[in-house]
Amino acid sequence: MENILKGSDLSIPSKRKDANKNTEKVLKAAYKVFADKGYDATIEEIAAEAGVGVGTVHRRFSNKTVLALAVITDVFSKIKDDQLALIRTPMPVDQKIRLLFEKFSISHIQNGKIHALALQLATAGELGEEMRNSFLFGLDGGLKEVIVQGQQEGKFRDGDPKLLETLIINMINPNLVMKLKELLPADQIARHVSDMILFGLMKK
Repeated sequence: MENILKGSDLSIPSKRKDANKNTEKVLKAAYKVFADKGYDATIEEIAAEAGVGVGTVHRRFSNKTVLALAVITDVFSKIKDDQLALIRTPMPVDQKIRLLFEKFSISHIQNGKIHALALQLATAGELGEEMRNSFLFGLDGGLKEVIVQGQQEGKFRDGDPKLLETLIINMINPNLVMKLKELLPADQIARHVSDMILFGLMKK
């Protein structure tokens, strides 16, 4: 089984018995503060929310960016897990497409400024290539399975499933969601995204 990176894996190793407990407290506090303030959050605010000293935060995470990456890792791992479970669930393919993007859109709403923070760090090159690809292309491979299902059911147009997946993934990314938030109520974004995808995939 593939090893899944967790936010706590980015913490500084320690032999102290209370280290893991402090790591989880800091991560939980960081999630809350980053969701509210994005990268404007300070280590001091996170420490206060966690009920620990600033030194404890720095002992667990080397700097604010690493702590932000740990939070982002946990948020997007959850999205990918939910999407993978959905992909493997028997249901009509058009419903599956809608729910895939609904899960991403709901997460975007629920997690406050964390998606914007992730996009900011990805654009600045702070995520590293592997994490950046995971963030921007979390559906890679899974969406292909859904496209193949739609083609086998005679609902989706013919074409290389990998090519169609690549086109969709590069159109539908967190940057688009951020732009759509300026034009649409947040709870309508997923419907408009899935309508566009299905329009391009369905047989005419």
